[in-house]
Amino acid sequence: MKTDESLKIVKKFCENFIKGNRTAMMQEMADDVQWIYPGEPDIYYAGTFTGKAAVPEFFKRLASSVETLEFSTKDFIAQDTRVAVTGFIRGYSISTENEFESEWTMIFELKDQKIKRCQTYLDTAKIAAAFWVA
Repeated sequence: MKTDESLKIVKKFCENFIKGNRTAMMQEMADDVQWIYPGEPDIYYAGTFTGKAAVPEFFKRLASSVETLEFSTKDFIAQDTRVAVTGFIRGYSISTENEFESEWTMIFELKDQKIKRCQTYLDTAKIAAAFWVA
């Protein structure tokens, strides 16, 4: 797979993520995708979700826990079948209404023109703190 193909797939995925189009997002994923989001056990929706049938659970937990006020991409850096995306998120915990913000990086690995793996890096302490009641 060429770098430009990988970049196109990930950009399309990110556009659908921003739009909230989960069906289109899932179409870009391999059947055996691995989705990794840090912050267990402090962040309810964090964890490793393996398989196309398991990943929607991440998005379900995310939607029930967080109201996103801003989610944006900044840089896309690609080489062959790997794409790194940087961006910014701002939102609040639905249960506490405490706000958080963080820059983030997502590392995508592709195989056969599908997302095989995605690992997110961000300030989990800031996000977890939004779920705490003072």
